[in-house]
Amino acid sequence: MTFLFLMMLLAAVLEVIGIGLIPVYVSIVADPERILRYEFVQSFFAFWGISTSQGILIGGGVVLFALFVLKNLYLVIFFYVKSRFVYNRNFSIASRMMVAYMKAPYAFHLQRNTAELLRNTSQEVRLFVQQVLKPVIEMAKEVVMIAAIVLFLLIVEPIISLVVITVFASTSGLFLIITQKRMKQYGRKELKIRNDWIKSVNQGLGGIKEIRVLNRESDFIDSFRKIVRKSSHLQTMKNFLSHIPKPIIETSAIAAIMLIAFAMTIQGRSVAAIIPVLTLFAMATVRLMPAIQNITKSQTNIRYNIASVDPLYNDLVQLKNSEKEFTANRIDNNLFAFNHKIDVSDLYYQYAESSEEALNGVSFTIKKGSSVAFTGGSGAGKSTIVDILLGLLEPIKGNVHVDDVSIYQNLSGWQKNIGYIPQHIYLADETMRKNIAFGVSEKEVDDEKVWNAVKLAQLEELVRHLPDGLNTFIGENGTRLSGGQRQRIGIARALYHNPSVLVMDEATSALDNITEKQIINSIESLKRERTIIMVAHRLTTVMNCDTIFFMKNGKIVSIGPYEELLSKDQGFRELAQLP
Repeated sequence: MTFLFLMMLLAAVLEVIGIGLIPVYVSIVADPERILRYEFVQSFFAFWGISTSQGILIGGGVVLFALFVLKNLYLVIFFYVKSRFVYNRNFSIASRMMVAYMKAPYAFHLQRNTAELLRNTSQEVRLFVQQVLKPVIEMAKEVVMIAAIVLFLLIVEPIISLVVITVFASTSGLFLIITQKRMKQYGRKELKIRNDWIKSVNQGLGGIKEIRVLNRESDFIDSFRKIVRKSSHLQTMKNFLSHIPKPIIETSAIAAIMLIAFAMTIQGRSVAAIIPVLTLFAMATVRLMPAIQNITKSQTNIRYNIASVDPLYNDLVQLKNSEKEFTANRIDNNLFAFNHKIDVSDLYYQYAESSEEALNGVSFTIKKGSSVAFTGGSGAGKSTIVDILLGLLEPIKGNVHVDDVSIYQNLSGWQKNIGYIPQHIYLADETMRKNIAFGVSEKEVDDEKVWNAVKLAQLEELVRHLPDGLNTFIGENGTRLSGGQRQRIGIARALYHNPSVLVMDEATSALDNITEKQIINSIESLKRERTIIMVAHRLTTVMNCDTIFFMKNGKIVSIGPYEELLSKDQGFRELAQLP
């Protein structure tokens, strides 16, 4: 910014020189002999062998042209430097937003709508750079240039310049006072509309299958049309107001030139004396008019789009400390030793927007190589426990120890032990190989690990029938695959890095009974080699687990194998009877 400002100053000086040279040349054209009255000018022309009026005109024209070429060449370089600076901010700020969101605590993502984060990383960054930062720099450039020209005019013609400046300043200032408050209000409305726009598209396209079956297309289309109509109205008003200054300033400019001519005529100046001054002010006006228009237009854009600054700034500030903690944690990520047991002691957790505790004094132990399950009704706290074991949530009170060492001493190292299979497997529109080695760069994908995961997840038959094997694109969110196939890819992904702990969070709840049994058989084959932790609502999923923790209202109310809990706990029996 400092470097740009220095370039702006030099550009302003060159603009003033350019404006000043035009009336000088006009004076030479009007009276070539007049210029020779100045001794240093005579010496200059004598050096170049110029002595006639024709030679003076030609020589002066060449010098003027050469100076304008140099000036405009410099301005071209300045425009490039300015553009590069502005649009590099697009890269740097968008990258900072992505880093902040990717490294944000999991609890942050639970509280925020994905549409809002998408809007911030794409639209708001672009709007801030193009409609706030760029206009600010444009305004600064024009203000510096206007200040230089005004200073020059005040030196040459102080009284007339004051009159002209007053006319221009009053008209432009009045317009800004009238419109800018309203523009800011329009911009805040547009900020919300941008969020609703993305949200509407996500909901409509994301739920297209259910929408089509329920014949609800018109509801989503109407909702989208209302949002876009509001945006169109706001854009219309912004565009209309931003174009008003031009006719106002042009009218003011004509009035100013006429005032100058009348004033000098009243003063009794000769026509020969008036022409260079009028030329000077005409050239200054030609340059000042677009500058003032640019300032008012930039001010309008800034006011309208200033709302885009808040979400970017607020999130970057809010996530600054957590980003540092995350980065420090990722540096210390040597594999966490797990040889004996996981001890969970006195866990308490409460979600930010909830008035009740999700976990209330939960304690248990999981031995290495065992298979355990957490079950219970909705809201019992099963998934919260899993999220804490995964290191996604940090308890308000209590701790998780692995072999008597807290996992929070090296969270990344502990997570290297874990393979995670969620209920809904996210599948990218990539190849089977890339989806199994999810998040691993193409050059670092280990095909031996991929094939090992394919075998353990019993995906070999599917891979053989795919047209390009592991290199087959499986469609966005796995649209070309069955539910069971998607879950098996999820298992293969979890097993790619050969974890010692496998966590399944309702991983079979969306499957039919036959497919669920096939998936459970795949998991059964992994027992003893790995510690398996399952969360399930349907008890058919966890019947063969060594230990089942039955939960209710954030507490573990019963512990034991399936048959034991079935005989001693009425609530567990009722859950077992559910389909």
